Amino acid sequence: MLILDFSGALRAEGILPENGQDSGCLESGGSVSVCELEKGSISLAETPENLPKVSLQITAPNEIFKDGAEVLDFTALEGARCYCDPAAAEEIERRLDPFRYGGEKWRELPIHFIDTGEYHYLSKFFIDPIDVPFTLLVLDNHTDMQDPAFGGDILSCGSWLAEVMRTSKCLQNVILAGPEGNIVLFERASQGGALTQSSIERLSVEGMRSICSRISVRDFYISIDKDVMSKNYYQTSWTQGDLSPQEITDILFLAFDAGSVLGVDICGGLDASKSALTCDLAINRRTDIALLDALVLIGAFA
Repeated sequence: MLILDFSGALRAEGILPENGQDSGCLESGGSVSVCELEKGSISLAETPENLPKVSLQITAPNEIFKDGAEVLDFTALEGARCYCDPAAAEEIERRLDPFRYGGEKWRELPIHFIDTGEYHYLSKFFIDPIDVPFTLLVLDNHTDMQDPAFGGDILSCGSWLAEVMRTSKCLQNVILAGPEGNIVLFERASQGGALTQSSIERLSVEGMRSICSRISVRDFYISIDKDVMSKNYYQTSWTQGDLSPQEITDILFLAFDAGSVLGVDICGGLDASKSALTCDLAINRRTDIALLDALVLIGAFA
């Protein structure tokens, strides 16, 4: 697993050790005190003291993290939050090169945790080198197809997917699952033609199965923004969808079962600037572990 640390969000959640030191919370079989979810979403105005505590057991994915993860520290990089200016893009590309498609560590570290949703544009850096026909599966509560607010060549977390669809010559299909509770399929009808919407289904496991049955290109790159989940399971600073971790797991299983996977990236969470409560971070940490567990079970680390 590759972790890109821009905001410190994953360190705040306890997924990464503080100050480069080993953290006891990463040890298999250890436990930490976290807040249990009650029915409905948790308001940021509520305090952890008002909520019951439970003990969370740390499971196998953390052993994989402890033994096989690599962390790239970008916390000092300027011009990268929400919008990525050309200078920041050059530095990011240089440091990611070994981990991208065809790089020396590409197959070794196929899962990429790319910080909060403000950095979802990092997906484009992993997608750009792919030189075989592929399908892009995006789980996100937003389309990420906006025009950049500042125009020009400034890549943003809200425009990256539109840019990938415009520039990637090998991208044959895009499955966008999440916005307005739908799954939308975009297909390239001819070589060199534009990707255009061809099908739409309601967001569900059955809807995903139907969409997967209509595509012929079965090499997938998968990009997940955790704001596609309900606030019952994850806390972000963006508007959120209604999926559960189990539904995401079922959708991912369909993609893995349908063909091969070229890579997976995952973003989402709250950084320190969002005044996240301890309880929010504990909820997010628990779901991160559940997603890692699911990726292990369906073979993403194989």
